[in-house]
Amino acid sequence: IVLSSVEERYELGDMIGVGHFSQVHCARPAGSLGEHSIALKGIEQSVLNDDEEALAMLVGECRALRLASECSALQSRVVRLREVLGTPSSVYLVLDRVAG
Repeated sequence: IVLSSVEERYELGDMIGVGHFSQVHCARPAGSLGEHSIALKGIEQSVLNDDEEALAMLVGECRALRLASECSALQSRVVRLREVLGTPSSVYLVLDRVAG
């Protein structure tokens, strides 16, 4: 799904993680009054355009998460990838947020 801004669909909360290529924020659906139950992993488009390894890692992560979510034996043990969003500046993986 391509958006002009991720805030069209999600309200961002605190940053809960930082990696070499990405940042992770807790989030909730826009307009929702509930808790921040989603994790948004954001990767800048410029990183993906300039670093083939980062792009390959992102593609591999998405494939693995999708395959795991389709396997009924793993569904309760693997973080679910809900969707992948793109904006002009970033790609976002929308994941279930888990404690820990």
